[in-house]
Amino acid sequence: GETVTEEPGKKGRYIAPHKRHGAREREEEQTVRVFNISSEVTEDELRALFGRYGYIRRCYLARDRVTGDSRGFAFISYGSPKEAQAAIKNLNGFGLDHLLLNVEKAESKK
Repeated sequence: GETVTEEPGKKGRYIAPHKRHGAREREEEQTVRVFNISSEVTEDELRALFGRYGYIRRCYLARDRVTGDSRGFAFISYGSPKEAQAAIKNLNGFGLDHLLLNVEKAESKK
């Protein structure tokens, strides 16, 4: 179902999920930032590794526009904060393709 809001002067206006009150904060709680990724690692490899700890809603592996190689960092969004915490706990310092991953909670720039 759709979510509507009853703001004064704006009856029944639809609000997209990402614009609802608190949506950004909830998403940040469920997203981890991964650093120190080898240039050869693929998004599929990250999904396989991080998928062990929960449902992955979104996986973004930053890539070089020219070579297509990994730029060394990624963002993984889980279905719940508990899943994100499990990934941080179990994968921070994990060795992948000769490098140790740095996994932490993603926080927006304010």
